[in-house]
Amino acid sequence: MEKGFINLLRSLTDPLVLFHATDGDLIPEDLKFHIELERLIQTKDEGINGEVEKATDSEAMAYLMSASFSFPLERDWVNIYSYLVHNYVKRWKKQEVPDFLKEHDKISEYEKRSLEDLKIWIKKQQNREYSRKKPELKATENDKDSKAKQQKVDGFLRVA
Repeated sequence: MEKGFINLLRSLTDPLVLFHATDGDLIPEDLKFHIELERLIQTKDEGINGEVEKATDSEAMAYLMSASFSFPLERDWVNIYSYLVHNYVKRWKKQEVPDFLKEHDKISEYEKRSLEDLKIWIKKQQNREYSRKKPELKATENDKDSKAKQQKVDGFLRVA
């Protein structure tokens, strides 16, 4: 039960991993909302009491978006990014996919492996950040003086 609760909480509070942390303001708010929604769906489907082992497609798209602000993406990554945008528009925007993206409904096996590797890497970064913050979480829970105080824990305002 506790593991499931932590997984649900993490789906809402894990950091958004970007190429540069300062790029967060450049990521559209609707994409950030859909990242949280995809994380919740992923947690329900894969990891309510287990481990979620990779980031979502929307998280990978946000990472590649932020990377593209810094340098031109190589061809394979352009294909992967276009594929992710194609699927995002189709799934979340419920609109006709623009003509220039219609050909990006599939990616090669090599690109699929690269995308999976990126999503695993993103999740590892989130797990590292969570592990770094975990002692703070336990210290807050054990602090008897914090009963009436509000504490910020993993992005949530929490009343102890």
